Amino acid sequence: ALFPPHFIKEWYVGICERHTGDLVGFISALPTSLHIGDKEFRRPSEIAVINFLCVHKKYRKQMLAELLIREITRRVNVSDIFQALYTSGNVLPTPFARAQYFHRSLNVRKLLGIGFMEMKASFRNFRNPVLMLERYYSLRADGLPEYREMGPADVPAIRRLLNTYYRKNFAIAQQWETDADVAHWFLPRPNVIYSYVIESQTKGSKSVSDFFSFYLLPSSLLHSSAGVLNAAYCYYFASTTKTQPELLQCALLSAQELGF
Repeated sequence: ALFPPHFIKEWYVGICERHTGDLVGFISALPTSLHIGDKEFRRPSEIAVINFLCVHKKYRKQMLAELLIREITRRVNVSDIFQALYTSGNVLPTPFARAQYFHRSLNVRKLLGIGFMEMKASFRNFRNPVLMLERYYSLRADGLPEYREMGPADVPAIRRLLNTYYRKNFAIAQQWETDADVAHWFLPRPNVIYSYVIESQTKGSKSVSDFFSFYLLPSSLLHSSAGVLNAAYCYYFASTTKTQPELLQCALLSAQELGF
């Protein structure tokens, strides 16, 4: 995520503790190709995406976040770019979009054990409440389309599919300019990114018609012996023959089979 094609090394800013040299603050930016309505911004001009802002908890009252934001703004401006995108958990002026997270439990037994979820009251009267709750959250492959893991040969088709789908269905979306971009961000890597395609038969040959992906985001469990909670986050998808719920069901089933 930090070193895709076309990254600019000057857009990585860190703050180190003077005496120990420990990194205590960091922020990064990436040049991005984007379309907004009918207008298109092309790399390397005009649009930057700000990400990975973090400050060590011991230094969070010393305004290091503000310092990092000012510095990354200055460096991006030096490159003649004066527009940027970023996300925030707080409402900052002025948002143009809002996202809501939705959780779908996959490993019920572990989630109960670490306190991430509670036993539903309606299940407590069963002889084996955990088993019944697992059955309630179980996924079925019945009726789902066949899918396979993405491979290097799929990159050009996926780039065309993503660009066409997002231009058609979204007012604001990233555009993938090169096959190298798609390969970097989407080719499967264990414990990082998982990508899949669905093929359709057209004119006697198979072609990629649908795509979905998710990535792993581990969270440290501070008060549990389980160590880490691995969550699968829905990433990019595109469809021409299947519905969004079908693709999401395929992604959930794949994530559960992988042990999420």
